[in-house]
Amino acid sequence: MAPQQADDHLIVKVRRRGWRAYLAVQPPTEYAERTVTFGVAPLGPADNQRLTIRATVRYTTATSTTPGTWPRWHAKIYRCATQGEAEALRTHLTEQATKLDVNHLLPTAGSNPARPPWAIVPVFVRRGDGREDPNSAPPTSFPSGDEQEQVRTSLPAWCGGPVTSPELYLFALSPQVDRLSWQDNDDEDLSQPRVEQLDDFVTLAAGLDLLHQRGWVHGDIKPDNVCQADTTGYALIDADSATRMNPAPTALRITPAYAYGPLRQHLAQRMDGRRPRPPDSKLLIAHDRFGFALLVVSELAGRYRAEELVSVDDDPSDRRPIDDHDTVVEWLSRWWGPRWRPLIEVLAQPFGPVGTPAGSIESYDPSEHWLTAWVGQLRASAQPVDRPSEPPAAPGRYAEELDRIRAVAGGQRVAKARRAPVAWAAVEQVALEVAMRAFRRWGAASAGVVIGIVAVALFGALVLRK
Repeated sequence: MAPQQADDHLIVKVRRRGWRAYLAVQPPTEYAERTVTFGVAPLGPADNQRLTIRATVRYTTATSTTPGTWPRWHAKIYRCATQGEAEALRTHLTEQATKLDVNHLLPTAGSNPARPPWAIVPVFVRRGDGREDPNSAPPTSFPSGDEQEQVRTSLPAWCGGPVTSPELYLFALSPQVDRLSWQDNDDEDLSQPRVEQLDDFVTLAAGLDLLHQRGWVHGDIKPDNVCQADTTGYALIDADSATRMNPAPTALRITPAYAYGPLRQHLAQRMDGRRPRPPDSKLLIAHDRFGFALLVVSELAGRYRAEELVSVDDDPSDRRPIDDHDTVVEWLSRWWGPRWRPLIEVLAQPFGPVGTPAGSIESYDPSEHWLTAWVGQLRASAQPVDRPSEPPAAPGRYAEELDRIRAVAGGQRVAKARRAPVAWAAVEQVALEVAMRAFRRWGAASAGVVIGIVAVALFGALVLRK
């Protein structure tokens, strides 16, 4: 049976594909509300138009009362002005959550949608009055006795607004996962890339490729929206910005600092008061790929360095270092050196205007696994190139004599202060022998000069070749 709820408590059932859990929604610790805007498809026949809905949202938490499911949850309480807008928003959020649910398609997927592995943390949408969606999966797949959630005629006062009209409210619930802390990798030695972390991006890349094949984009991929629930890799949270690519959205909920360059220019036109055409599918899918690539740079190079690449004034029309392919290559090379050139060339591919090696970032083929292929290339190039070994020096004119000097000087155990005199004595001894050979060839008049010249030459060669 479904758990009973008191007047000040709220029990909400979430379910998907034969799985269900009951969540106890808690009163919020802060009662502040904010207004959010959605561009949604209307319920009528105008399929190529979008309806703008403004709703208030209040944030709180929930705990699971069902054993074996995720214990802590985020909860958003939406309140709309009319029942029609609430239904249109519910349809939008439900479709959004359904399309974002690519986790069950992953090769490592489990049977519990509220347990990792995840590419995108799942979201469950419920009506405020507790009524079932007639278009959802039939509840008869659940154990007898808990098929129906109690229909509510009012909500607790802490939900805010006209709580006696629960049909105006929606609940969006998702497992609570701590955001990834990027601070740690900024404290490490980053003279070489953290290539061991590339495996953490495999599941996320596969999930985003599946999402794009469904005709949807996440829309706000940035370091603050990344979590790691367990050892299965990174996942994305905060999917309110997710949208269909077709019809093109008239409103985008993105973070301009992390936006794909051409999309930032699109936003700049809006700021100037112009009304540009909605962004097409290629621009939206490139925006997701660009954000993903920036995550990889943040992990391999450190978030502070990645922030330098996107650093710019507030004007979206300003060009950032990351918008130029050659600049990205230059910066990565300066951080890591020439030994990592193969990795740097692959890592820089998504950055820069179309027409450079980054041009394929806007390619859109429903069967394409662009991010998966790119991560595969990164992993294949994640080995430093060995420095070319220096060829051995050709033996010099006095190579044999130098070896004898080292043998004489090195064979004596003397104090540090005596090493130079001992070495000089060995040089003089060998130089005298060389001079005597010269004497026999050139005559006695040249012997003294030869001894001095040879001694200086041998000592200089000895010092230079140590």
